Amino acid sequence: MYGSLGNVNLINNTDIPLENPNTTILFTQGLAQLYGFNLVESLRNFKTTTLLSPNCALCHWGVAMSFAPNINYIIENQTKFNIAANTALLLANSQHQQLSFKTRWLIKATSKLIAPANHKDSSNSIYRRAFSNAMCAPHFDDPSDPDIDAFCASSLMSLSPWNYYQGIESGQIYPLKTYLVPAKMKLLGAVHRGPKTTTKSPHVFAIHLLIHLLEPTNAPLSYKWQALEPTELLFKGGNTSNNELVPAQGHLTHMPAHLFLRVGKYNDAVQTSTISTSDNIYYITKCLQPYGHGHNLKMYVANARMAGRLNDALAKARLATLPDAGTEISPNGNITCIDCAGPGSPEVILTLLRFGKFAKVLNESLPLNNWGTKLYLPAYNKAAWRYARAAAYWALSNHGQNKTRLQLGDQEAIQCLVASKIAYNPHRAMNYTIIFPEQLAAARAAHIDQNWTEAIQHLRNVVHADDVNEYLEPPRVWYPPRECLGALLLKVGNATAALKMFEKDLEIFVDSGWSLYGAAAAAKILGMKGEWKIFQKKGDIAWNQSDVEFVSACPELLS
Repeated sequence: MYGSLGNVNLINNTDIPLENPNTTILFTQGLAQLYGFNLVESLRNFKTTTLLSPNCALCHWGVAMSFAPNINYIIENQTKFNIAANTALLLANSQHQQLSFKTRWLIKATSKLIAPANHKDSSNSIYRRAFSNAMCAPHFDDPSDPDIDAFCASSLMSLSPWNYYQGIESGQIYPLKTYLVPAKMKLLGAVHRGPKTTTKSPHVFAIHLLIHLLEPTNAPLSYKWQALEPTELLFKGGNTSNNELVPAQGHLTHMPAHLFLRVGKYNDAVQTSTISTSDNIYYITKCLQPYGHGHNLKMYVANARMAGRLNDALAKARLATLPDAGTEISPNGNITCIDCAGPGSPEVILTLLRFGKFAKVLNESLPLNNWGTKLYLPAYNKAAWRYARAAAYWALSNHGQNKTRLQLGDQEAIQCLVASKIAYNPHRAMNYTIIFPEQLAAARAAHIDQNWTEAIQHLRNVVHADDVNEYLEPPRVWYPPRECLGALLLKVGNATAALKMFEKDLEIFVDSGWSLYGAAAAAKILGMKGEWKIFQKKGDIAWNQSDVEFVSACPELLS
């Protein structure tokens, strides 16, 4: 139904009924989808196994887990979860002698999520805490089972989704929250202990979770490097053929793009995102539901922009404006948005703006009513479109001498400010209400007034606002703002401050060609011949697949 889902199974699993071979096939398909957070497709498979083998306790557990919380989902329908979890528990109790300790452990722990039908699930739910306590409790039959370790880590991460460190500001480094230290250790220990059919036997669920846990910019700098080898396993299938471990599960093939963005492997991120895009489009053509299709496309675009690949970024940005990249159906049948894009997405114009293609920004038709339909998206999309158009009009106004373009830019700026006042996600710390006004002020100061001191100050405000954004991937600002700040510092002749700014950016966005070339220019001005050549050479390597000539680290403000 999907293509190859690789070698995914519960380790030493002997508790799937053998009377119908399709039960085993569908269970393993469901597990692969569960590991990749595609709960709609995992539910499709697990529900079918319960029809084929009604007495399969693990099959009903799979249905329950498809309704259970993870770092991206809450329990939307407590009743449906309760029915599946209770059925699994009753079957496990009645089959106590036949079932393995592991199966009984998984089912019993999951039953801790059973709650009153009117319970509203959230990250601070007492039932989530009971679930993680049960899943992570010490036991003696197999104290280091990698499947249980991975589910334990998942349950712990679900207690504070996307907020794993003892501070948010991405410009600072914070320790892991204390209760998540065991999650990190369990995941690192589980990476090489998947189903034993390959030399390294990678555990795809452990790798998936480990990437999310170790990628944030407010994590200790060493963490992203600890995740690199596991990520390469997921990307290359344990060898050097770039054959992903789970070729037909779009979200798992997409996941290396997260870590690669953090360690400077932008072209590899584009490669793996290309495969996951193909996976997702295949699902759509087969009336199957991909997971996070819009999010995957946005990750592709972010990495392609970092690699200087304008045309590749634009191609996927246009796919991100299609309805298929928008909202999705949840396991309960509700409309949900997993960092979705869709009609009204500003990915195309923000990409054009990043590369200083101002006339092409203005050639893009306004989406009018297609601004998005979920959470902060309508206001964010409007603000992004209006900002891009304002900046483009100002850039093309010949420093304000073209009064028509100046006025059109000012009109767009007014509409951007109106939208930016509500361009936030009430569930996330996203400072768009600061970032868009400050970007507007910086763009007008640069393109109209050529007041570089003012532009620099406004960009400093953008940097700070972005730093205190909660970490998500792709980054919540369409370009690394320190790169533009470094470029403006270089513009005013402060090469020393510019070099420091580019070097700080390179700690966050490793081997970014934009900052490497910027640092090379600053080092050359400062007479640092050896450093200049190193930065220049590394920049050439970083942009070896680019399709544009490097002009500035900030074409958006300096073209």
